[in-house]
Amino acid sequence: MRGRFKLLILAISTLICSALAVTVLSSQPSGYANILSYFAHPVIFVNHKIKRFLQQRNWCISESDLARHNQDLREMIADLQAQNIALTAQNQYYLAHQEVIDFAQRYEFGNKLFAKIFFKNLSNQEHYALVDKGTTQGVQLGMVAVYKNCLIGKVITVYPEYCKIALLTDRNCKIAVYDEITGAVGICCGNNDVHQVVLSYVSHLQKINLDDRLISSGNGEIFPQGFGVGKVSDFTASGMYYLAYASLLVDLEAINSCYLISANKS
Repeated sequence: MRGRFKLLILAISTLICSALAVTVLSSQPSGYANILSYFAHPVIFVNHKIKRFLQQRNWCISESDLARHNQDLREMIADLQAQNIALTAQNQYYLAHQEVIDFAQRYEFGNKLFAKIFFKNLSNQEHYALVDKGTTQGVQLGMVAVYKNCLIGKVITVYPEYCKIALLTDRNCKIAVYDEITGAVGICCGNNDVHQVVLSYVSHLQKINLDDRLISSGNGEIFPQGFGVGKVSDFTASGMYYLAYASLLVDLEAINSCYLISANKS
């Protein structure tokens, strides 16, 4: 009995669907279609009322509204993607320079500018670097470049958006230093060697040791006092002065950022 009832329901549903199809698709209604239209009309009417009711309650939206909503979502996704790309780039930039930024926060250098090195020339003729800060950001001629409390050079040319730094290995760069252990004084002179500088004018009456660190003394008022320069790597007595060399404390080939500070700050 239950199976027959299901078949009856299925037959009625099929008949109603057929009526709807014939009524909607027929351009020239036949007598059969006219009869079926009596069954289709209440279904179509009820469907229309239900649709209007749902739309008024915002329980369903039209195709045009759905298309606009879909377009809004696509634009939102594009905006979020753009923001994600920007944040990812900023995060990578921070991670690349986090070490020098965190280190600088332990010291008070006064007016300092964080700068990114975007070009280096380490040739046999000269050693210099270009950084992305200039007069627009407050860079002045004679400011010095430091990295993790070590000197790496000084500003010799300033442009509106960038400046040129003569590195401490450049043959024209000279830094007054002292041995932090013995107190011996001398001058570190660049010789266009990216790994070491020459330690000159150290009297044979003074004492220096291998691996002693050399600290800027501030004499000459070109470089500030108290920054690392190198450590003694080799020396021999030669007349009244030592013939000595100092290896750098900073790998100039590897660094890509620095701080610019005023020369009179220590």
